[in-house]
Amino acid sequence: MCHGATVTPMFGASDVAQAYLNAKGMQLGSTTTPLIDFNSPTTSIIITFAGNSHCAAAPCSNPANSAAVEPLLVAWASAELSSSSVNPGGTGSSANGPQFLTMGMPIPPNLPTIKSAAPAILRFQLSQLNPAVASLANAIFEVQIELVNSTEYRVSNPRIGGNSAAVSVTGIHVFIKPSTANGIGSEDTSQGLAWTALTATAAIFQLPTPLPTRAISATPLNTTPLDIQVQSPSDIMTIGFDNLR
Repeated sequence: MCHGATVTPMFGASDVAQAYLNAKGMQLGSTTTPLIDFNSPTTSIIITFAGNSHCAAAPCSNPANSAAVEPLLVAWASAELSSSSVNPGGTGSSANGPQFLTMGMPIPPNLPTIKSAAPAILRFQLSQLNPAVASLANAIFEVQIELVNSTEYRVSNPRIGGNSAAVSVTGIHVFIKPSTANGIGSEDTSQGLAWTALTATAAIFQLPTPLPTRAISATPLNTTPLDIQVQSPSDIMTIGFDNLR
């Protein structure tokens, strides 16, 4: 009635792929907060709001709703953690997949073609990293993205900003999937694995306020671009890291 029509977060949207993304990450002012914590689903914010009468409408005014929602979130969290524990990317991943995963982010529509305009920017909130890393609680991971042609993305200049300490980064994996697909997607084993052998250090970098529309000025962790196959008109990107310390 509300969160599928006009009220954010739109976790009740009729487009199930968009509803899924909205449920996994909502905006509270300038901070992105997940509705569900997959590592601790019974403490998730959506359980509280299910029955706390926050809008005085009947669907959210029954305290029993919270108890009804809790086992559903436990089942969801179990499915998410199981799907991300298998090797999702083939030859570029470690035996059990990357140790750390970001939330999936929709790739912006209408990307520029290389040399036609500045690349688009895609930013991942590392506060939502699974598992969490304390020094990255207010940090972002950023890449530039553009089109080589209608069938290939070019992803470049991976950067970390907003970290409270220098972070050693080992192995970056870029997973792509259609927005309608389950799991985290796959790596392009043809030209998309150049960052999987990376070892680099992200120095402390204070993020500007507000964030610029173009790339932040933190030093890139790697300067080799990845050419990655487009999978659908509305793809989702997830970043994996073999290690962060």
